[in-house]
Amino acid sequence: MIALLMRLRPFLPQDVWQRMRDAYWRCYWRREEKAEARALSGAPRSRIAGSERAVLAEAIADSYPFSSLLEVGCAYGQNFYTCAAQFPHSRFTGVDLDAEKVKEGQALLLRRGLGNVVLEEGDAADLSRYAARSFDLVISCACLLFCGPAAVEHVLAEMIRVSAKKVLLLEQHEERTMQSGSLAGSCRERAGGGTYWVWDYGALLKPLVGGEQISITKVPAPRWDMESWRSTGALIEVRLNG
Repeated sequence: MIALLMRLRPFLPQDVWQRMRDAYWRCYWRREEKAEARALSGAPRSRIAGSERAVLAEAIADSYPFSSLLEVGCAYGQNFYTCAAQFPHSRFTGVDLDAEKVKEGQALLLRRGLGNVVLEEGDAADLSRYAARSFDLVISCACLLFCGPAAVEHVLAEMIRVSAKKVLLLEQHEERTMQSGSLAGSCRERAGGGTYWVWDYGALLKPLVGGEQISITKVPAPRWDMESWRSTGALIEVRLNG
């Protein structure tokens, strides 16, 4: 349904298309909330609409048509449960450093009948196996918060290199007042131990693509409690095809 709606977009008045699109997602997330309630034997603690998961899924759908998508740091490939099912004729690839997650995730995807997804073991800092512009879309979801100063700019540059149309980042973003020689981010302590990074993606991306190609939108209804998602969760969109 969503693929058909996206194909109709050029032929419909913008306000009509927007109402149809919004109605589709309202129905979709209500169904997901009901399924979650059944799984939890009780009502979900918060709505899915407007959450991290919903914001990313809708941004991917709004980027259609696309024939290929790469997720950097895919874990078990759970982000593909929605988008790969909605766009069965597109090719989805996930890469993650954890071989066990890749193996288990691939089995789970196949059990769901999602044969258009392939998960591969690999490092976000080394996408050299992929040619330039080899994917229409490249995404990350809660991956770059684990990239420190030595890696984050290189990872972003590689994601841009292998993308032909757009890069979508669902990450923790915070604008910073930059001084000469200062980092475009801050390192924070995780509740369970270890650290993570909150980056100023505008500052990191402008040298790579220019400011006019970047848009940053705060997640309106965060669900995730860990780290600082409720205050810093954002969708960062980088348009590469003008």
